[in-house]
Amino acid sequence: MKYCSDTWFLIKLYEKEEKAIEIIKEIRFGKGRLIIPAVVYTETGRKLMKRGVSLKDINAFFENLFNSNKIEFIVIDKSISDEVIKLCNSFNIAIMDSFIAASYKLTDCDLILSGDSDYDLLVKHKYLKRKFW
Repeated sequence: MKYCSDTWFLIKLYEKEEKAIEIIKEIRFGKGRLIIPAVVYTETGRKLMKRGVSLKDINAFFENLFNSNKIEFIVIDKSISDEVIKLCNSFNIAIMDSFIAASYKLTDCDLILSGDSDYDLLVKHKYLKRKFW
C-alpha cells in the first residue's frame, strides 16, 4: 500500500495516536510506503510550533520519520503545479489541498491519510481514495 500523508496524519502521529502508529509500523516493517508532500511537512511544522513545540523537537520528529527509505519527501515541481492548476479550476478546492492531492495522484498513491472533509469531492469523483478513523 502506498500512502500520501496529509497534515492531519502527521499530527496524529506526533500525538502518538494508536492508528497512526500502526500505519507507520506497516510502512517501516511491511510492504507499505509513505509520501510526504513538501507542503504537508511545512504545514505540520507550523501547526506544531503554534502548539508550543520547539523547532528542535519538530526537527527530531521529522528526522526520525525520514530515517526510513520507505518514507519519501516530495518536492513541488512543474508537473505537480500543473496538476494543482487543473484541480483548483475543476473542483474549486483550496490550493494547499490541491498540492497534496496532486502529489498523491502523480506519485501513484493508493490512499491519502486524512480526516479532512475538503477531499470529499475528490473522493466522490474517484480522483483519490481516503483513509481516516
